[in-house]
Amino acid sequence: MPVLAWSNDADGFAFENSWTFDTAERAALTGIANAAVPPVVASIVAILPIPDPILITAITAAAVAAVAYPAVGRLPTYGMCGGMAYMSLDYWHARVALPRGANAPDQPARSTVVSTTIRDNIWARLLGW
Repeated sequence: MPVLAWSNDADGFAFENSWTFDTAERAALTGIANAAVPPVVASIVAILPIPDPILITAITAAAVAAVAYPAVGRLPTYGMCGGMAYMSLDYWHARVALPRGANAPDQPARSTVVSTTIRDNIWARLLGW
């Protein structure tokens, strides 16, 4: 495999990979989790030798609690490194300048059209969209 002519100073983002869920991201995660809970619970119940109503209730409660995860506030370790990596690679392959920001605190928020677009694109690449 060839070594790519990649330069972090030009081809990577300048801002930190430390994020707080915003309303749009919480809604997306809640939608993904809500869609995943019923089939997961059904597959677990299907492999039980004897359907135990107490165990099924506990499994369902745990799954519902997992869906509530996006409601959590700031998570210091939450990052979108996958989205940042794939987006920067997309720009690199297209040979287009990456909207990398100026420095560490220049992280995209939903305050301007350009900043919102960058954040949405990073988020979409993180989720594989």
